[in-house]
Amino acid sequence: MRVTTPADPIVHRLAHRFLLVALAATPLARAAPGPRELSVLEHGAVADGSTDDAAAIQRAIDTAIAAGGGRVVLPASPRPYLVRSTLRVHGSRVELHGPGATLRLADGAGNLRTVDVIEIRGRADAPIEDVVVRGLTIDANHVAQRFAIRPRGIDVDHARRVLIDRVTIRRPWVGLTFGLGARDCEARDCVVTGWDNDGFSVSGDGVTGDGVTG
Repeated sequence: MRVTTPADPIVHRLAHRFLLVALAATPLARAAPGPRELSVLEHGAVADGSTDDAAAIQRAIDTAIAAGGGRVVLPASPRPYLVRSTLRVHGSRVELHGPGATLRLADGAGNLRTVDVIEIRGRADAPIEDVVVRGLTIDANHVAQRFAIRPRGIDVDHARRVLIDRVTIRRPWVGLTFGLGARDCEARDCVVTGWDNDGFSVSGDGVTGDGVTG
């Protein structure tokens, strides 16, 4: 994972080194199995940069979960898929697949509340497993969130074997968090740019608690 920031290059190197220490001993996350593919366009998403696509994308995610898993495809688009609420992956064996696609948090979506762009979360007594986010660009648009409460590009809690693969996260408060109850998770070939507080976190600060084990 590469984190780019205007801060001192030493911070960059330390953050990268910390990531390697945190994740090197964990097994590789497994890709979500199964041939089922669901296009978010078939569930009502339009990717025009102005229509709120969150409900349509969430319907595709929920359909995959109800089927026992599957690949949710965000087809490549020159304009972003705009979202005004958090996309929640709350079940196992789901892949969000979006090479060439951008998710953009709408202006003002996080006003006075926490709106992470993607939340991958099970429960302490029932963690989810085998979730993949692959190829997406995420514009967390933190600069346009007035009084937002620590919005993240991706937040992972109570989940096992999560793979974040070739994802670019732009303009987040925090880019990617492996938080409370996250086990055997991996960020592979990811880039975070323009972050405000942290590019990558395994501390689980804020709403997520006290960290990650592997």
